[in-house]
Amino acid sequence: MLIDWPETFTRGPTETGGKAWQLSRLHRYGFPVTEGRVLPAQAYRDWVAAGRPALRDHPAAWDWLWQLPAHWRQRSLAIRSSALAEDGPEHSFAGIHHTTLGAVGIEAILSGIEAVFRSVDSPQAVAYRERFQIDAASVAMAVVIMPLLTANSAGVCFTCNPQQGRRDQVLIQATLGLGEALVSGATEPDEALLTYDSDQQLQQDYYRIGRKQVQTHSSLHGPVETRSSEQAASMRALSEQQVQQLAACCIEAAYALDDTQTAWDIEWAWQANQLYLLQARPVTRLGEALPAALANQPGFWSNANTKDVIPHQLSPLDSSVMGIMVNRMLTVTGKLLQYPFHPGAVRTRLLNGRAYLHLSLLQWEFHDGFGFAPASTNQLAGGTQPEITVPPLSKQHKRLVLRRMLRITPSMMRLRRKANKLHADALEEARNWLPAGWVQWENQQLAQEIDRLYRHVWQQEELQRLQTGSGVTYTLLLGKLSQRMPRAEAQQLLSGLLADQPSSITMQQNLQLMDVARLARQHADVVSWLRSPERDQQPWDTTWAADHPFRMAFADFLKTYGHRAIYESDSTQPRWAENPAYLLDCLAGWLDVDFDTLAVHRKQRAEAARRALHSKLPWYRRLLLPGMLKQSALEFSQREQARSSLVSYILPQRRMLLEAGRRLQQAGELAAPEHIFWLVREEIPLALSGARAGRWAALVADRQLQRQHWEHNPAPDVVFYGTTQPVSTPAATEVAPSDVLKGLPVSNGRVQGKVRRLRHPSEGTRLATGEILLAPSTDPGWTPLFLKASGLILETGGYLSHGAIVAREFGLPAVVNITHAMTLLQDGDEVELCGDSGEVRRLTPQA
Repeated sequence: MLIDWPETFTRGPTETGGKAWQLSRLHRYGFPVTEGRVLPAQAYRDWVAAGRPALRDHPAAWDWLWQLPAHWRQRSLAIRSSALAEDGPEHSFAGIHHTTLGAVGIEAILSGIEAVFRSVDSPQAVAYRERFQIDAASVAMAVVIMPLLTANSAGVCFTCNPQQGRRDQVLIQATLGLGEALVSGATEPDEALLTYDSDQQLQQDYYRIGRKQVQTHSSLHGPVETRSSEQAASMRALSEQQVQQLAACCIEAAYALDDTQTAWDIEWAWQANQLYLLQARPVTRLGEALPAALANQPGFWSNANTKDVIPHQLSPLDSSVMGIMVNRMLTVTGKLLQYPFHPGAVRTRLLNGRAYLHLSLLQWEFHDGFGFAPASTNQLAGGTQPEITVPPLSKQHKRLVLRRMLRITPSMMRLRRKANKLHADALEEARNWLPAGWVQWENQQLAQEIDRLYRHVWQQEELQRLQTGSGVTYTLLLGKLSQRMPRAEAQQLLSGLLADQPSSITMQQNLQLMDVARLARQHADVVSWLRSPERDQQPWDTTWAADHPFRMAFADFLKTYGHRAIYESDSTQPRWAENPAYLLDCLAGWLDVDFDTLAVHRKQRAEAARRALHSKLPWYRRLLLPGMLKQSALEFSQREQARSSLVSYILPQRRMLLEAGRRLQQAGELAAPEHIFWLVREEIPLALSGARAGRWAALVADRQLQRQHWEHNPAPDVVFYGTTQPVSTPAATEVAPSDVLKGLPVSNGRVQGKVRRLRHPSEGTRLATGEILLAPSTDPGWTPLFLKASGLILETGGYLSHGAIVAREFGLPAVVNITHAMTLLQDGDEVELCGDSGEVRRLTPQA
């Protein structure tokens, strides 16, 4: 009945409980865990069925004892509870069930196990279950048995700051000897607090020596508690080096246990020069670090904007760098203006593997810092999240906001004038990042260069400001027009007027690809090759002579845009320079597209909008409009350009990462080079250094299984916290079908046609010319498909969405932010899409 760590992992938490299973996982991933044995919960159930006898009278108990290693029977052991509901994400049961330290001999071992069993029915356990409405019938107890360490120091490490809800800090409490005196509250421990600095390095804020009135030490007869001498109490329980080593080990353990939720409570002990991890559990009910204005109202996370960029699950590697990058982008301008961001506030998080923004916090920061109404923030981001309650801005606060805007405007004007140079410099730097012979680097240098490139991108603050500094002029312009006409009408006019503004880089990309398609039409051999099912059986550049016009034109396109990709923010996605098959599919689909008609239609939309504007506003109210329109288009365009600049660095990063993966595959640590993306950033140098050898493949396999589970159990689009009941958007099955779907109009015009549902751009060959494209969301990689579509419907998105920006440039009627549109509309449905009102009317009778 007694099982070891590998068998405990196989049995899982439903048979071994949270504590035992987490320890088995730490052992599986190569962390320092002492040898242990686990008595599964079935033993407890059998004991209950037998009438709860004294274990010395329970025949099965003697079988358990003989399964212990022989030398353990006279060794001091720790016997701990591992109830099935214990140490989980919702309930810790901390201190509720019994623990026996220093059990020596058969009688003591039996007594310790029995005490753990009987603690299930203790008053504190019953009260805890009642408090959290845990069904008593589902309770069963597993038991963990481990040798008791002769610890020099012990304690707990929180890979967060549970006192303040901060996830950018590590809190360590330590005492001399065993940790029992600390856990029981009998002593005041030493305390160390560490915080990540702006360069993502963990720095120690303080180390405070506690009084440590009582110490607990191991002996041959069990633990002994003694009063500390004045000299002992004044000693540090941990050296500076041990603090850093402990923090690093616990952070690594937190990432290994859940790379998306790294707030863990980890018990540890130091024996001689060896660190051991004794227990790990998620920090339950960890609050949020929030400004006081948000403390008493519900908060929410939304995937409105992130779903537009990466709608699928993020790899562990991307998830470990996303939070850093997004937080920098969302605060870079505010920090320049010395806006007092709340310490430790988190602006992005992964929920069930997908990226979410803390939009209740962002609504407050944009309102408090820049005077944006929460409704304006929602319109720019898209999504179905509500608006927070904000107080009216006082006159003094309005003056403060105005001063901030006046301070940032000249700086942004200077930055926008050099945006093209910044973009060109970034592309050139990315192309030349890897020197000749870089594949000969030693593992340590390769790891350092991977890290250096990540940090280099984080420091590109000017590009980050350009990407996040768009939408301000559009919001001001929309507000001014909405004073003279209904808001929906103002949106319609702006959509048409923006269609005739200078093109964004994404539009320029598509225009250049259109030129390649025009060239391809002139060569029958190219047309035949593009349409051939065997086209991709050999590299495209070996198919054509070096001086063939098509090869030269397509190579020139890839030189400029080859760093881009479908869902290009996801580093697991091959760049077009690595695999251009999608582009070749687009070219094949464009062979019969009338590009000239598209350009004419775009001009007509803009002219119609100008005529409507002239009829709505007198001349003196139109004086500022051309400049503001130009500025709005410039902001949108430079947002796209800055994004392209930043993602250009992914191509050299992918090359280094895949080289690291190849080396780890050769070493037997990974099954494939691409599995490098299943490690978090901090794990790559460890794996390349040989640390935790033989354990990385198991970690990758477990993360893949977890992602598979999340794929079938996604979080809702909006996730609330701070309410008595969880709130979310309704599931698609709960939404009543309707013949009229309402969304956000982002590109005006009216079109009637058949719906084509695509979940991924790679399905683009199914889109026929003139069909209305329906997708969950779009990023720049989708936009080549816009040339064949007559309209665009998206489940999510806002005015700043990449699809919205390019749809306006293409003159493509578009409605976004229609929740569950992918379920409510089917392939072939005849619909009328109105990009003026934001309505999609079903013309096909429902089955």
